[in-house]
Amino acid sequence: MIRFFHRYWSIPAVASVLVESLLLMGSVWFAFVLRFRGDLSIGGFTSYQFVLRAWLFATVVQLAFYLGGVYDFKNHLSLRELNIRLWRSFAVGAATLFAIYYLFPSLFMGRGLFALSLFFGLTTVTCWRLALL
Repeated sequence: MIRFFHRYWSIPAVASVLVESLLLMGSVWFAFVLRFRGDLSIGGFTSYQFVLRAWLFATVVQLAFYLGGVYDFKNHLSLRELNIRLWRSFAVGAATLFAIYYLFPSLFMGRGLFALSLFFGLTTVTCWRLALL
């Protein structure tokens, strides 16, 4: 057991959080490859800026997961309840990212990249969670 945010987390729960973090950052990368064919110069990013934006996306969405109860591993969620929590958390994460992008425009990754990242992130995390059920 690992203590984090005043909670004890089991090893499988920590592994799930880490895998979801990789899935979310990977969704930003996949959206970037799809949108800009993987060329950082087309997107106007350096590699550091790209990693920062992917990390910000994953962190905000995972904080929304935590606040939305997606990481409540003590209760076994039904498929319906899991989908509701995932969709709600993604909506809160997207709204939070919109606010961050409004306050700090230099962090914005672009409309198309953001929309594709949300789509791929929701798809991959949902498939991951369905595989865990």
